[in-house]
Amino acid sequence: SLHYKLPGKDTIITLPYLIQNNFTFLKDADSSLRFAAAVIMLGGLLKQSDLWKNYTWDDVTRIAKTAVNTNEYIQTEFLSLIEKARKIYAPLKKRKKDTGE
Repeated sequence: SLHYKLPGKDTIITLPYLIQNNFTFLKDADSSLRFAAAVIMLGGLLKQSDLWKNYTWDDVTRIAKTAVNTNEYIQTEFLSLIEKARKIYAPLKKRKKDTGE
């Protein structure tokens, strides 16, 4: 149910809302939904939120590549933005110190 009040009113309005149980795996979802998921994932990684710690740059790239329409400039540009962001935000691997041995 959706409960809300109109501005300046005290009356609570309740609307029933039925949600269908129509689960679809992401790999089977429409490409526009997969692309939107990749955009959201990129935003979470850029924010470096703990909520996104289970996702990697590779996950974003993989999902985006399955969804991008190569005829759409903005979508192909998004792929390059992922790689640019990865270089800036991905943790750098530490090099082993040379012990001189």
